[in-house]
Amino acid sequence: MEKSKFPFHPVPPERQQVPPVFFPGRPIPGMAQVPPGYCGAAGARAPGGGAPQAAAQGTGPGCADQNPGSSGNADPSGCAKGTAAAAAVHQERNQPSGQGRQESAEGCAACTKEEPRRRYAAEGAYPPAACTQKNIRYAQLLRMDFASPQSELTATMQYVYQTWAAEPHSAELSQIFSGIGKTEMHHLHLLGKMILSLGGTPSYTYWNGGRNFVWTGAAVRYQNDPVEMLRADIAAERNAIAGYERRIAAIGDPAVTDLLQRIILDEKVHIQILEDALQQYGKKS
Repeated sequence: MEKSKFPFHPVPPERQQVPPVFFPGRPIPGMAQVPPGYCGAAGARAPGGGAPQAAAQGTGPGCADQNPGSSGNADPSGCAKGTAAAAAVHQERNQPSGQGRQESAEGCAACTKEEPRRRYAAEGAYPPAACTQKNIRYAQLLRMDFASPQSELTATMQYVYQTWAAEPHSAELSQIFSGIGKTEMHHLHLLGKMILSLGGTPSYTYWNGGRNFVWTGAAVRYQNDPVEMLRADIAAERNAIAGYERRIAAIGDPAVTDLLQRIILDEKVHIQILEDALQQYGKKS
């Protein structure tokens, strides 16, 4: 057996300690404990992790914040207004898999004090990321959208980089890149689940010309000019839509094509957001 050219350095005993594992419901040292199911300003959850309840007499968490200018004894209806939406979100999120739970690209927006300033995903839930029948060829096709140079993995890392690169120019533009990037990461998650469902492996590799290639950071455009970044992103989103349309034409499983159609709707939303931003920041350049 050939000897490795890299010397082996044993791990010192003091670094071999395994960090403690904390489970739900078990207190974590040094951290303030939060009641199970508590969801910030929207109010406390019912016992057993049920839907949020409005704070009694307007004195619960976030009541004064939801009624600007009010005292601690705010009108209880102020809290109740946002509670119904929060309850619906939590009820859907807490359904076990197999009882109609669907994926969501957004976080618990109803539990925050303010609605998101901008939506980065189209209206409507995502179809389940589960195929009708296993098909390795379909899984291989989806890997082009999963981890090729023109893929959701590249888009995710591209927007992450742009979030940093745009910050010195505009905090608002940086937030736009961050919001779109989170939606692209959700697409990556859904495609990975669908590839697994089809019987494939969602590795960060892709097939091209009969060869298997490994995704690398060379696929990311490391630009620093906001206008150049926006133009490149608009072109990439359009290319992504064209790629998904080709995949839809080649795949005969309606469960797979329904998911791809839903992802296309998000990409169209991204193009509109990016075009609006380009119109704004193009004038500044």
